[in-house]
Amino acid sequence: MCPKRFRLSFSFYDNWEISGKCIKAITSGNRFAHYCPITDFLDINHVLLEKLKMQKSVKPMEIENALNNVTLSSGRMYRKRIHSYKVFVTLFVLVKEGFLRRIKRGEYALAENHNKLEKWLKTIFNEYKKRYNVGH
Repeated sequence: MCPKRFRLSFSFYDNWEISGKCIKAITSGNRFAHYCPITDFLDINHVLLEKLKMQKSVKPMEIENALNNVTLSSGRMYRKRIHSYKVFVTLFVLVKEGFLRRIKRGEYALAENHNKLEKWLKTIFNEYKKRYNVGH
């Protein structure tokens, strides 16, 4: 379990990678990592993109509220208190890859056109489908 002071921020992540069927966000010094199933990552991105099509910026809490008590593709029910780290893993990856930028503390906006992000997400999903022979 993460130290409590890190629970609401992704700033302690250093890098990310695809590890099996998950997105793995790694802390500096490899002290620990958070895993987010790729299907959950894609679901979170879908909600994020829908929010950013309606407004210029988004806060993690808005994404969490939209996902709360929703069944994700992995079959698990999203619960804010348990799964909020998945939103921060997703935000970290998108900032690290240059698709999102931080505009204020705890607020994010698209740094690239949403079509580029959607194309990148399709590439990740297609690779996942090909590797594991699964549908979505």
